[in-house]
Amino acid sequence: MMQPDHDGQKKTTLGMTPLQLGILAILVILLCASVTIFTVLALYPTTAPAARISTLADGSAFSATPPPSATELPSPSETPTIPPADTPTDTATPSATPTATQVPEPTAVPTKGVPLPPDTTDNIHVAQIFTGVDNPAEETGKVDLVWGSAYPDEPAGVFNLYYLPFDRDGDATSHGHELAWFLANHADWIEYTCDKKTPAYEYNDPNVPLDITNPAVIDYMMQTSILPAVKKGYQGIAFDNVDFGNNGARCGVWKDGNWIKQTNYVGDILTWAAGMYKTLHGLNVSVAMNFSFDFNDSTDSYALYKYMDIDVDERGFTNRGKSPDDYLSLTKWLSDIEGIQYLDANGKGFVSINEMPEPFAQVSQAEMQWALANYLLVKGHHSYIAITGIQEYGHQLIAPEYSAAIGHPLGPMYQSQGVYMRDYSNGLAIVNPSSFGQTFNILLPGRKYQDLYGSKVNLLTLAPQSGIVLLKTAHASNLLFDPTAALLSSCLVQLFRFP
Repeated sequence: MMQPDHDGQKKTTLGMTPLQLGILAILVILLCASVTIFTVLALYPTTAPAARISTLADGSAFSATPPPSATELPSPSETPTIPPADTPTDTATPSATPTATQVPEPTAVPTKGVPLPPDTTDNIHVAQIFTGVDNPAEETGKVDLVWGSAYPDEPAGVFNLYYLPFDRDGDATSHGHELAWFLANHADWIEYTCDKKTPAYEYNDPNVPLDITNPAVIDYMMQTSILPAVKKGYQGIAFDNVDFGNNGARCGVWKDGNWIKQTNYVGDILTWAAGMYKTLHGLNVSVAMNFSFDFNDSTDSYALYKYMDIDVDERGFTNRGKSPDDYLSLTKWLSDIEGIQYLDANGKGFVSINEMPEPFAQVSQAEMQWALANYLLVKGHHSYIAITGIQEYGHQLIAPEYSAAIGHPLGPMYQSQGVYMRDYSNGLAIVNPSSFGQTFNILLPGRKYQDLYGSKVNLLTLAPQSGIVLLKTAHASNLLFDPTAALLSSCLVQLFRFP
């Protein structure tokens, strides 16, 4: 309680009453805060993602000449001579399975002795899609895995996969036998559409479609392609176009003059995969498949994951090279992410191919950041990334961003401030997967981050379906003198030094 002076007046300090002193203190604190904020903004400029993340420049880091586009194969023109179709045309009916509601618990244990690609715990690791160099030594230190390699066992440390379409004749270097050869020697191996006379060609590929339910076909593939590749030293077989969508509209085969309709396409794939997985593991060879999680059939997607060692997702985080406004919806994005996490939990590898609408040399920083941030969000022990133009394969495409020393993950991804984040020993990956126009302002406490292009980041605005990769700044992580704290302390000291 305040004591009166001898003359009956209340005591004062600096000629002011306590109320006046309180008001002065508040004004001084507000002044200190204003000076502090001004100083922080001056010393630590902020960056925000551009185009998709707001001020980053487009593609200035790249100067390479765009490689030539891949040439499409011509459509097949042969029509086989087979018994006439005198019955109504059938319609293929793929098997229907229930949709999974939860990610299955890890159950698979990798077979002992089967090789897995290099460990990817630290930093960013790159996959090459088809060999892109004349000298395999040029891959050393740049790529860790090659899908469709021309070199079985070179260079040391690179995991080389032999390419083979899973349900067609031929490999990356040969179209195999012509249709006439199969008609003359193995007519019952050929898959047809439901008109019973058109071979079920896929992706404008003239390679003859074969019946994977026929043991003789599997033996033929083993003898002509797989076993020779294993003997050459390939560490794994890369099966292409494993897809539940039945792209070629397979419907059945002719056998002994009788039409055999096939109605369980997905089930046939799972049976083929289980058998191939067991056979190749018996040879101590890894199984890789080009398979993208099927949002309409999550149960069978998880079932197929069990029969592979490496999943190659050609849809990637860019939805097969579609524009940034046509990436996966948030629901599908989450399903995709959960599938990747399941693969890692089961000791399996993952390759994310991210095709872009433009050639690699023209990929913007924002697009690069989206692919890399997503990859780092879920990167596991055997996870790789490839960024290309649409079907821009067979070229060594190395981005400067791949050298970012982000370190190892400190835990799984988590949600914060409306976005998804993952902490690394030397950085941070952030993704805003929202497809509903939701922009988030992100505050990064501590002022210790910079983007991959050298700009310090404290506050950033993350647009819908965008991401950013940040590195810790050396001076900030070891900072002993914090200007903000010093300014605030000085103000408070001055405030309480009144006599």
